[in-house]
Amino acid sequence: MGSNLWLLIATFSIFICLSDFKRRQITNLHCMCIFVLCFLIFIQHYDHLNIINSTLVLIIGFTLNRFNMIGGGDVKLLFAFSIAIAPNYLLLTVMVILFIGGLQAVILFLLSWYRKEAYTRGVPYGFAICVGALLGIAASI
Repeated sequence: MGSNLWLLIATFSIFICLSDFKRRQITNLHCMCIFVLCFLIFIQHYDHLNIINSTLVLIIGFTLNRFNMIGGGDVKLLFAFSIAIAPNYLLLTVMVILFIGGLQAVILFLLSWYRKEAYTRGVPYGFAICVGALLGIAASI
């Protein structure tokens, strides 16, 4: 059942990535659906540290959001995913997300330099969060 949930989460993540690329928006409904699916994985592989780590992700994320360093939808999405990531893989998952997000930023910068126009829409971090979190969940299962 865990692998079926992972595939369902992966499929839903594709829709989130497309929405984030197209509209730069991750809705509360998207985050809630991911949270419910990840919570089912959490129930199967219960570890009380997941709750503590997820709460820390939420607190740190909203603090960064307060200083306009990350979007609110990105924070909620990472929180929703983090409940299913084992504590020993959470830091690695965040590092993968930061690496993919940085790579996206470099690519967007190079594309804007090539087109000779400034890119001002920001980095759609939903893609980096989805890919990194899916890798973290896969490693945790």
